[in-house]
Amino acid sequence: NISNFKESISLLLENNTQTCFLEIPNDKLEERISLAQSQRDDKWNSYVNTKGNTQEEIIEYYSKQQNDLLELLKIIPVPYVIFNTGDMDFQKIAQEINLLI
Repeated sequence: NISNFKESISLLLENNTQTCFLEIPNDKLEERISLAQSQRDDKWNSYVNTKGNTQEEIIEYYSKQQNDLLELLKIIPVPYVIFNTGDMDFQKIAQEINLLI
C-alpha cells in the first residue's frame, strides 16, 4: 500500500541510497527472454508464459514493466543510475556499480 511505499522511500533517503536500474534495450528484449527461457527450468518458463499467450505478448508485458519502472524512477526522490545492458558486459556494469559504493 501507499503508506508502506512512502515509508520505504523515506528509509532509502535517510540511508543515502541510490537505485541501480539495469535496462534491457527494447530491441534486445525478445533475445533476452528467449535466452532466459532456454536456460531456465520449466517452472520459470511456466511463470513467464502467464505474462501472455504469445511471445509477442510476453515481450510487450516486459517492455511495459520496464517502461513503468523507468517512469517511477523519475518521480520518486531517490537518486538513480540507469545501466544499459545491451552489450551484456555485466563485469563492466558491476565495476561501475562498485565505484558508486
